[in-house]
Amino acid sequence: MVGEILLDNAAEPAPIRKVLIVENLFRDMDAAAARTIRARLRDIFDDISIDCGELSNFPGDSVPLADLYRTISGYEEWVGHGQWIMQSSPRFGPQVAERFAYAAKVTLAQREAAESIRRGLMRTVRDLLKDGTILCAPSAPDVALSKVTRTFPTFAYHCCG
Repeated sequence: MVGEILLDNAAEPAPIRKVLIVENLFRDMDAAAARTIRARLRDIFDDISIDCGELSNFPGDSVPLADLYRTISGYEEWVGHGQWIMQSSPRFGPQVAERFAYAAKVTLAQREAAESIRRGLMRTVRDLLKDGTILCAPSAPDVALSKVTRTFPTFAYHCCG
């Protein structure tokens, strides 16, 4: 129901016939954890008779996904909030302040260049997803923390380089 509302004219999905594990998107994870997860994924798909392959360098090392995201979202954040920030001078925490300081510097030309790359990636993904193929990639840069974790690591994943 939600998909029908959000995705206008969505066709009935094709049955999953093939899974491509996007290998290079696991590279920021702990290497041992990434190997274990990828092996388990292959076992799962093998158990249910779905072909599982590797997509080794997508979108390619020359496409910095985090930078694309920062540029596009930074521009949009500044367009939406920049005037208020300039007028009100709110006090932000360090990471939010860093994000808005970066956003204030993103030009329309930078945003348009990033958006052009994003559109190209969308076309490539659409081509890859034909005929019942899905992509499998991590949704976070590492494994989840244990429920009993008392101290939290400082990650090197910052929004603004």
